[in-house]
Amino acid sequence: MASVLTPVASALDPSPPDVIRLQAAWAAELAARTRSPLQMIAGFAELLSTQIKGPLNKEQQQYVSYIQRDSRLLLALLNEALELSRIEAGQLER
Repeated sequence: MASVLTPVASALDPSPPDVIRLQAAWAAELAARTRSPLQMIAGFAELLSTQIKGPLNKEQQQYVSYIQRDSRLLLALLNEALELSRIEAGQLER
């Protein structure tokens, strides 16, 4: 599978400003493509925790709490990576 950044990478000079811009584009693409599925997982875990479709046993409740906690942590990490890539690309003020 070809990378979405292949056309961008081939057009760039490997000078430091282009490398920084390519890294920022890669980080933004990674964050965007990862954030949506992660939000769906977190939403599904939230739905499970409401126990609308039936009660969860203690072990299942613990697993759902792990999913909720870890998805929040990963989402925060992705948001920070996206913000950092925007700062590096000069699209956001520090």
